Amino acid sequence: MSEYFPIYVDNAHATTYRNAPEFDAWLDAMRGWRAGECVGPVPVAPDLTKCLQVWLGDKLVSHTTPSMWKYDIRGADLSTQDPKVAHLLVSSATTTGRWSRIGCTLPGESVPLHDATEAQVAMALSLMRQLGINRGKCNDHVTDAIGDMLRDASTRIVQYLQSATINGSGDQQ
Repeated sequence: MSEYFPIYVDNAHATTYRNAPEFDAWLDAMRGWRAGECVGPVPVAPDLTKCLQVWLGDKLVSHTTPSMWKYDIRGADLSTQDPKVAHLLVSSATTTGRWSRIGCTLPGESVPLHDATEAQVAMALSLMRQLGINRGKCNDHVTDAIGDMLRDASTRIVQYLQSATINGSGDQQ
């Protein structure tokens, strides 16, 4: 039907979404902080519930929360943000996009996501799986020993990944 009656939306009535300037400034500050190897204080995030502007034509009508899974927010401290936005910060996929949350503290949380401890456990369990070592009480001593040996390495790996340039980030620049 639309080929006979073209759909036309007047720009004065079209709804558009734009990042708020303070949100773009914060994303730039986060990129700079990571480029400087995460030295110094983490840039403070603006109120995420007001970071996406909703425009009707040329009139700003409201603010909302952006879909944060689109952005690289490694190392961000969002612990003081409104807990209602937490679901927008984590990708719904089980593995895709997790790297872009390394060291990010979610609203209402006190421990960063994907920290050195989590990496240490994942590396130890992966090594045991690869070698065919059964998990369980009978091998807890092996798991603990491997975990202890990986403690320093996992800390260095997470620190590196938090500031590394990772291609294909999807980060809106």
